[in-house]
Amino acid sequence: QLTWQGRQPIPAAYQVFVHLVNANGDLVATYDAPPAPGVFPTNLWQPGDVVVNPRQVTLPADLPHGRYHFLAGWYNLETGERLTAVDAAGNPLQNNAIPIFTVMVE
Repeated sequence: QLTWQGRQPIPAAYQVFVHLVNANGDLVATYDAPPAPGVFPTNLWQPGDVVVNPRQVTLPADLPHGRYHFLAGWYNLETGERLTAVDAAGNPLQNNAIPIFTVMVE
């Protein structure tokens, strides 16, 4: 479950992505959709709005053992351009993707 908060008006309706990548950074599973699908697109958010966004990423049945990383972020569906993602110090994150957590598949 992801929780987002609007800090300023958002000019477009963005999609959320949740990606599962392997240790090499290869994409192995994904879930992309608008937050609160069909109910509350980002272009309607106002500063202070909080949106709880449940996500379910289905893992491939043949997923090899190993360490995997869940990443999340936003992109413009029309252009495919990702929003800039930065860490707490303001440094850009690789591929504009926010690390969420790591899992071990055994």
